[in-house]
Amino acid sequence: MTSSATSSTVSAPTGFRAHESFCNPVRAILLTRLIASRRSETVAGSQDADLEKRGSHPSLGVVTLSQLLATWAAHDLTHLHQISRVMAHQYRELVGPWTAYLGVMQCDGHSE
Repeated sequence: MTSSATSSTVSAPTGFRAHESFCNPVRAILLTRLIASRRSETVAGSQDADLEKRGSHPSLGVVTLSQLLATWAAHDLTHLHQISRVMAHQYRELVGPWTAYLGVMQCDGHSE
């Protein structure tokens, strides 16, 4: 896949495991560009009327393109939330008693 930003081919490595790939900053940047490029290709040329197009999801049933795009945005925000929790964890002992007032220190995640 060619990215217009880098004019290079980027593909997920064999045996891809996201948590390992994102520990390497160069791989993280490349994977982020790959994801952005694929999403851009998916929505390129879409019109407002396309947002109400419907599709069938195997477990959710009928969904709209608008719902899918909103889900992508929320999914990305979930990853930002995860990143902030991991980054904050390194300060857990250093902040001492303020831990009780810092929501990011109280959060154990939300995945079921």
